[in-house]
Amino acid sequence: MADLLGDDVFGDPNKVNAAPSTDTSDVFASAVSTQEVSTPVPVPVPAPAVVTPAPAAVPKSPPKQSIDLFADESPAKSAAPAIQPSNGVSSATSGSVNDIKVIISDPRKAGDGIGAFMVFTVKTETSRSGWGGKVFEVNRRFSDFLGLYEKLAGRYQHKGYFIFPAPEKSISSFTKVKIGNEDDMFVQRRQQQLQRWINNIAKHAALTRDIDFQGFLTQDTIAPATSTRALSAAGMLRFVGKVENVITKQVTQKMPETDSWFEDRAASVDNLQAQLKRLSMASGNLSVHRRELGLSSGNLARASNMLANAEDKQDLSRRLANVGTIYENLGEIYTDLSDKDLYDFSELLSDQVRGLDGIKNILEARQKMWQNWQSSEQGLMKKRDTVTRLQATGRTEKIPGAELEIKEWETKAATSKKGFEDMTAVAKKEINTWETQRVAETKMFILKWMKHMLEAEKKVVAMWEKYLPKAQNVK
Repeated sequence: MADLLGDDVFGDPNKVNAAPSTDTSDVFASAVSTQEVSTPVPVPVPAPAVVTPAPAAVPKSPPKQSIDLFADESPAKSAAPAIQPSNGVSSATSGSVNDIKVIISDPRKAGDGIGAFMVFTVKTETSRSGWGGKVFEVNRRFSDFLGLYEKLAGRYQHKGYFIFPAPEKSISSFTKVKIGNEDDMFVQRRQQQLQRWINNIAKHAALTRDIDFQGFLTQDTIAPATSTRALSAAGMLRFVGKVENVITKQVTQKMPETDSWFEDRAASVDNLQAQLKRLSMASGNLSVHRRELGLSSGNLARASNMLANAEDKQDLSRRLANVGTIYENLGEIYTDLSDKDLYDFSELLSDQVRGLDGIKNILEARQKMWQNWQSSEQGLMKKRDTVTRLQATGRTEKIPGAELEIKEWETKAATSKKGFEDMTAVAKKEINTWETQRVAETKMFILKWMKHMLEAEKKVVAMWEKYLPKAQNVK
């Protein structure tokens, strides 16, 4: 589309157009003068060190984080805890948290019928010396991304790490891929979702040292993620597992929360997620409306041009043709805004909804750690009761064996308690880090979206301001 602010679409076609405007002043400068809008650098989360917690200490709640997205002051960042690495994570720091850049491109369909699937090209650029190269390019299918998420979640979530949830499979996506319905918008959305997800994982310093994460980005061939397939025995087991978890939540002992910080987070997550879903849905509907408005504007443009061709009065015919040009340009503007509504606003809100699912996963994992601790304590009490009964009945020959079992359960209970306390400390730091990132990223993409809206409105106003005086001169 021609530069709408510089080209005069209403005057004599033989007339030389004036030079286009070069005003590049930032109308949002005052809103961001003291805080640069840039990609937030997350606080690195090193691996957990063994710290003996005070047995009866109740953690104090830190001050609540400001929810003013446009405040000049940045929320204070607390130091990340030292976390003991395990399961393939090296304790040595190998670069900063933003030294890995992943680009996903070239989505294409492979296979036919029920065996069809989407394949993406994954290109990785890194400055890390231990990866054996600087640039890697591999092909991955959607289920490979889900398989990587399951590995990372199973390996680190119970330790308190925040694992950003991967995009989920759905019935609509399954149908579009398997049946062969070409939907460019669906493919583009899936591609961008995966790119944002893998780069979110790449921001986490500890996760980037995981051997499976490195292999996913660098190895030409990896083991297929069969457990993520929708129509498979593993898929059915996964569904049964989800149902079992729901039932287990109803019958297991509920953890009495003694930390007000976690109590506040648990209470606010559901409400925040519900409002984000509502806003994401509304912005998605706005995107659909603008796209329909773009199509309607194009129809009006064609109708106006046809009327101009049929009009005998030359002056009026020219102005009707101008109206057609205006609405042709308006159609392009509305279509572009529709894309901005979807990809720069609605989809990013959907990412935050999934991010809150990740916070819920941490809270649930912490509750399971507490239940494991309580189960160990109950087992220890039973063993001690057994020794008491043996002493009361005079069966002293079995007491030494029972006392050995008591020592084993004491070790198990102490380990479970320490695991819960360590996980609690790590989870608090991880949630704080994500909340800081969420506020900064929300401010960034809202400002970007608002600037697009303002620039579009300026173009629309400029077009009508040029047309109105000419229309008034029609005789």
